[in-house]
Amino acid sequence: TVVTANVPSRLTKEFYLQNGELKKSAGGVLVEGNATVHDFDGLEGFKNLLKGLRTNQAIIYGQPKGRTSTKLMSGKKWLEAERPDDAIPRKAENFTWFDGPGIMMLDYDPKPDTTPMKRDELVTAIREAVPGLSNAAMVWCPSASSHIKNKETGEDLTGLRGQRLYIQVADARDIPRAGKALIEALWASGQGYYVISKSGALLPRTPVDSSVWQANQLDFAAGASCKAPLYQDRGGPVVIPGEIDVVDTATAIPDPSPETQTAAIANKDGAKKSKTDEAANIREQWI
Repeated sequence: TVVTANVPSRLTKEFYLQNGELKKSAGGVLVEGNATVHDFDGLEGFKNLLKGLRTNQAIIYGQPKGRTSTKLMSGKKWLEAERPDDAIPRKAENFTWFDGPGIMMLDYDPKPDTTPMKRDELVTAIREAVPGLSNAAMVWCPSASSHIKNKETGEDLTGLRGQRLYIQVADARDIPRAGKALIEALWASGQGYYVISKSGALLPRTPVDSSVWQANQLDFAAGASCKAPLYQDRGGPVVIPGEIDVVDTATAIPDPSPETQTAAIANKDGAKKSKTDEAANIREQWI
C-alpha cells in the first residue's frame, strides 16, 4: 500500500546545514493523505515502485481492510472530521495482511559505535542465520539517512547507515510469525546484543528491527529531503540474485527448533551479563 501525504507535505526526514553543522528534522507524522494498494510484477516491479517514491510518500506492507484505496487520517483528525466513511485512521484494526504474496521488509540498523555492515555483509549475515534464505532473491536499499552529501565540498556527511532488505513471500499473513522466528535465529547465530537506555534499562537488539512487522506500519522508503547545498546520492534499489523469487516463509523461516532456542537463550544471557554492571551504574545516575 503506497501512502501519499497531503498533510504534512513531507513524510520523510529532512537534512540541512546550520552554521556548517549537519542537522535533521524528523518526518513521519501523517495527519491526512491517501492510501492505494499497488500490484507489481516480481522484485523488479517492486524495485521500480521504490524508485518512484516521493518525499511525501511511504509504504505499508498490509492493506486497508475491504478497500483498495482510501483516505487515511490520524486518529485525532478522523474524529475531528466526524468519522467520515471514505476515510480510516491508520490503526492496526483497519489493516490486514494480504491473503497471498507480499513483501517482508527487514530493517537493518547498525550496532551502536560500530561500522555499518556493507550490503554483501548484511545479506550474508541474514543467510547464515537462516539457511532457508540462502537462495532467496531480495531487494536491497540504503536508508533515507544514508549518503547525504554537500554539493559545495563533495563530502559524504553520513556515509552508508541503515539499510533495507525486501523479500517477496508467498503468504503475507505469515510475516509476523516469520519475523519472530528470524529474530530468534539471529540471536542463536550470535548476532544479538543489548543496548542500554538513558534510564539504565537493557534493551535486546539484533541487526534487524523486530518492531516493523505490523500490517499498518509505515516504511519511510523514499529518499531524504535535502536543503541546498545538501543532496542525497544513495543510488537506487538493487536486486540481490537468488534462485527463489517467492519465498515460502513457513519452510524457509521455520519456528525455532529446541537447539535454536537453547542457543538463543544462552547468547541472550551472555550478552545481558556483559552489560549488567554498566546498566546498573547508568540507572543509579539516572535515578
